[in-house]
Amino acid sequence: MKTSLLIVLGAALAVVIALAGFEFVSARRARAALERVNNQRAEKAEQLAVWRNKMAAAGKEEASLGDALKELQTSQPHYPVSLESGPRKEATPQRNGGRPDIAALLEKTPGLRAPYRQFRRADVAIRYLPLFDRLKLAPAQVEKFKDIMVEDEEERIDLQTTAAAGALASTDPTIAKLKQQQEMKLKAAQLELLGEDAYQEVERFNRVQPLESIMFGAANLISEDSSPMSAQHAQQLINVLAKANAPYLSGGTANQQTIDWPKVLVEAQSVLSPDEFTALKAEANIWKASQLVKAFFQQQTTAT
Repeated sequence: MKTSLLIVLGAALAVVIALAGFEFVSARRARAALERVNNQRAEKAEQLAVWRNKMAAAGKEEASLGDALKELQTSQPHYPVSLESGPRKEATPQRNGGRPDIAALLEKTPGLRAPYRQFRRADVAIRYLPLFDRLKLAPAQVEKFKDIMVEDEEERIDLQTTAAAGALASTDPTIAKLKQQQEMKLKAAQLELLGEDAYQEVERFNRVQPLESIMFGAANLISEDSSPMSAQHAQQLINVLAKANAPYLSGGTANQQTIDWPKVLVEAQSVLSPDEFTALKAEANIWKASQLVKAFFQQQTTAT
């Protein structure tokens, strides 16, 4: 009887000790999990603050664009137009596909040149922000880079206007020679500002840009419970996408339509975390589905 009682008491004591140990381990795991969450929140908050500051700097130029557009609108005369009679409002000059022809629009409305110039500076500031960061360019170099890019854009627009005035195609020998001269001028200006190594980085940045939307798409699909995609992994994913793209490998600009997805998924698995890789697979499926839908509607349009 006494032996049985001792056995029962020993078992009960063992259960109590086990429960206490379980609670201790659970509490320790909970504290560790809470610490990880707090660290992730702090890291995300720090990253967000950095990018907010950078985007605020770029946003100042966009704000100046808005002010310039308002000033332009108030300075232009407005004429009441009757629906039944009177002159019709001319359509905005457009290229094939319904997109505005910027060269023709600026030729017709010279007052838009200054706001468009400000818009281009803001666009360059935001578009090349990751590259400025990576190259660690000084503020003066960033401003000079914007000047070079805006000047190149204006010269391209002027060339389009000249070609249109003479009814010359883009393949016309004179136009082709002027285009080549512009490209050589842009390259020389960037080389002088940045040096050979940084210039090659700019060239590569321009060639892989069509692939960045896929990287950002995958990064946005990562679960909120997981760590965000690191800058290192984001760059490694861009490299994987580029190496699986035939136009890029042949020295041209990458094309989303020619991505070798099986090769991408094999290579990416070794450089991404499990959560990042899951998000990439989801982004690949979304992209493939969108292409199927697009192809379907193109077939329907062709059939009709």
